Amino acid sequence: MTKISVNIKIKAVEEYVNGNDSKGFIRQKYGIDELSFQIWVGIYAKFGKEPLL
Repeated sequence: MTKISVNIKIKAVEEYVNGNDSKGFIRQKYGIDELSFQIWVGIYAKFGKEPLL
């Protein structure tokens, strides 16, 4: 897995949360593995974007 920048991480999670695309499509678009993306979405939902920075 390649390192994902903070900006891409936030952008991907916000695209999903805002309902722009599905998890699978966003993961494929940015090259993010499933477990990492699920963790980021959970953190964002519970604590907002600050912990992802």
